[in-house]
Amino acid sequence: MFTKVLNEKGLRKIAEIGKRLSGTSIEIPLILEQVEAKEELDERLTGKGSVQYDYAKFTVIGLRFSEVKRHYVTSSLLIDDINRGKRIVLNNYR
Repeated sequence: MFTKVLNEKGLRKIAEIGKRLSGTSIEIPLILEQVEAKEELDERLTGKGSVQYDYAKFTVIGLRFSEVKRHYVTSSLLIDDINRGKRIVLNNYR
């Protein structure tokens, strides 16, 4: 699920974006998707099974958002900018 995100810092950034979007009108991931995301995040981040379901939900929301939103000037995808380590300002992505 998170193969497009290259490193741990990118996963954390995507989860932060998902948390910011949680108050807006977005589609909440299914429970099955949250479980799958939690298992993958457990392997990639800690390896100990300590990732919470809310964190997995926010990460899925952020991933979906970042795969479709483009920067208004450069037209690069948000996910690509996260992988490149660029500074992210959400208002610049449409």
